[in-house]
Amino acid sequence: MTRVKILYTLTGMFFVAVLFQNCGGIAFEAQDSASRGIASLDLGSSTKLDCQFIGTQSMHQRLATLLGINSGDISILADDGTQTSEMRIEKSKTDLGDADPAQGLLQNLSCGMTKYKISAEVFIDACTVGMNSPSQKQLLFPQGETNFDLLYMALIGRSPTDYERGVLMELSATLPPEKRAMGVCAAVASSLESLIKI
Repeated sequence: MTRVKILYTLTGMFFVAVLFQNCGGIAFEAQDSASRGIASLDLGSSTKLDCQFIGTQSMHQRLATLLGINSGDISILADDGTQTSEMRIEKSKTDLGDADPAQGLLQNLSCGMTKYKISAEVFIDACTVGMNSPSQKQLLFPQGETNFDLLYMALIGRSPTDYERGVLMELSATLPPEKRAMGVCAAVASSLESLIKI
């Protein structure tokens, strides 16, 4: 299993375990986790969710200030972890809701699965890069990789609940020590609660 599939699986497990209980009006449906590895969000006509996607400007700001990615965008990573020349947010900016006057598209920050999927990929790759920097890791985990408070405050705006701490501790325990900060960062940064405003 590749690094990306492992992170998608772990993120999907965290997403379903924690955010299902926090977003009662949203219908979640687990997709074939062996092949897709990520939870699916059903925003069909039977479910009304009054929320707004954070948008590319907030994504750029988080990448630059929290993860030390000065450009505010992340290269698409190959399966071996090497960076390609293609920038992930720039490539997907209209799918992420940016306006494109040349194509007659207005800004659209409504919630949707495509935005969630692309954003999750962005933040998983960004956490992979950012948590390889000791200074960035220290910024988000100043009291060690098992203290999730600052990470939560920076990305979600609140402290984790005891239940969320427990889930993150379990996630952390499943990863090799050198990958723990990356896995926890990816799970929280790509979570639904981090990517939308309700």
